[in-house]
Amino acid sequence: MDPGAHPARAGTARAFTAQDSARLRTLVARVADGVAATHGVEATAELAEVAIPTVSADAEADFVLLGACPPDRDPATAPSNHSPFAVFDDAVIERGIRFETEWAIARLDALANCPPGGRSAGG
Repeated sequence: MDPGAHPARAGTARAFTAQDSARLRTLVARVADGVAATHGVEATAELAEVAIPTVSADAEADFVLLGACPPDRDPATAPSNHSPFAVFDDAVIERGIRFETEWAIARLDALANCPPGGRSAGG
């Protein structure tokens, strides 16, 4: 990177398919190029793939949001989870681990009772 370049901006992006991921890379580069051209500078967009797209079966698509806003903050006005100013209440970690563990055990039990090549009643 050019030592005189503006510091990198970081963020996250998610895609449900490899095709969507490729399209996202193209669009992010196009937007970066367009914004840079508007200001007479150059930009480079780099997206690192850190995980493959994961898609759950329809029966497993429900999810739970576990709030982690500290009790002394108002969730309606607190910075979002992706903000560099977000503050988290670590007391919810144990509750989240317990929930995810119990869900995983129940799902594995359901799969163990599933007939070969079939699906259990839970998915």
